Amino acid sequence: MRIFFYSDGDTVLVVQMPDGSFKCNDNTNEQLLDPTVTLDKPAQGRYNVWVGSRIAKDLVPGVLVFTSRPATDLGTFALGSLIKRPLVPALLPMRDRIEGGRIARAAGALTPVPLQVTGAPITAQLALTGDTPAVELTNGATLCNGLVNLAPDSVFDLAAGADAVSIYFEGDGDTTLLVRDPAGNFVCADDAGGRQI
Repeated sequence: MRIFFYSDGDTVLVVQMPDGSFKCNDNTNEQLLDPTVTLDKPAQGRYNVWVGSRIAKDLVPGVLVFTSRPATDLGTFALGSLIKRPLVPALLPMRDRIEGGRIARAAGALTPVPLQVTGAPITAQLALTGDTPAVELTNGATLCNGLVNLAPDSVFDLAAGADAVSIYFEGDGDTTLLVRDPAGNFVCADDAGGRQI
């Protein structure tokens, strides 16, 4: 079994064997300052391992490796060969952190306005506020600028039989329009590229 510490610092390695004896190493060789302890025919039992630094109070991030593979040593070890997953963001987009039920409940607090296929258009006057980036809620190839509320500003129920629905907003400022369909998908329009909903 081989034990080594992989880092950018000058570290030391101490291993206590099951029989209470110790093995230690400072540098694997003159050029490789990481330590390696090799155990031939290691006995069964508990091994205590300490990693230290040659410099007092030094903080040395690294990886402690235990291996029984003869071909794996400090000269051949590479983290990229062990972990091959793609990069994953530590913070998921807002759309993945927000339960659809939360938005549905927020929408349920408003009284839906019925929209008939042959009926008159629906209009509403709104005072707009928002602190959620619209791009956090959109998905697919369409990205949207602007800030919106998590709770919708207007809700309507569309009757069956419509071939298309147009939704417009006219205001005094530079606005963004974000629509959540019955399937939970978000589509949006701002003034980028003349997009319309």
